[in-house]
Amino acid sequence: VAQSGIASYVRHTSEDPTIVGALADMSSAIAVPIRHAGRMIGVLNVEGTYWRNLEFEDLHLLQTFAEHAGTILHNAQVYARMEWLATRDPLTNLPNYREFRNRFREELAYAQRHATPVSLLVIDLDAFKSINDRYGHLAGDEALRTVARRLSSELRFEDILARYAGDEFVAILPSTERVVAETVAARLTEVVSATPIALDGNEVYLSLSLGVATWPDNGATPDVLIDHADELMYQVKRASARAASTAIHSVPYPAPH
Repeated sequence: VAQSGIASYVRHTSEDPTIVGALADMSSAIAVPIRHAGRMIGVLNVEGTYWRNLEFEDLHLLQTFAEHAGTILHNAQVYARMEWLATRDPLTNLPNYREFRNRFREELAYAQRHATPVSLLVIDLDAFKSINDRYGHLAGDEALRTVARRLSSELRFEDILARYAGDEFVAILPSTERVVAETVAARLTEVVSATPIALDGNEVYLSLSLGVATWPDNGATPDVLIDHADELMYQVKRASARAASTAIHSVPYPAPH
């Protein structure tokens, strides 16, 4: 029916060995296409039993129902799509800032009810402005998508990775103590920095700065925990910048001829 778009009525299913029913006592069956604006979006399948065999009049009734169902299902799909888009970052397909805040409140409330830890990682891509300046914003977008994919590949199904803002990501780690979260942070740093990405024909290595906060050790509210992780992330970033600066200035000048 889905392939042909033509409704099917089988009065005696016992005479057609190709039909497999959901009901053990199926005696008849009707399958009706569900369309919207000429597009096939589903099939309504109804089975009759020996107690209530389907008649030809039922076919007309189900066809009328399917016409209304097409509009209802289309509207439901559109609403679900809009609702999904409202919670997603269009560049990376990760949850956006608003969805992150909602999920973090939920996970923190769960942790407080069940007395289990929850950790937060604030993740910032280092020197991202230089990527945009040197290779262009399209390359910068590709760098962000690559980072999102690599981070996602190292997290559990129950972890929540979101794009926080710009080149900053956050990860919620339910039921995770700080020492474990720090191990995860180290693993994320490694997976992003280990392999270069191709940008405008060049192999570019990326690096991250991360900060970790855990309930209940570092705060009791989302804002306090975010601020704590954010401050630690900036401490890491400042320390990395100082180390890079020291390394640059420590390079000896060539000996004069």
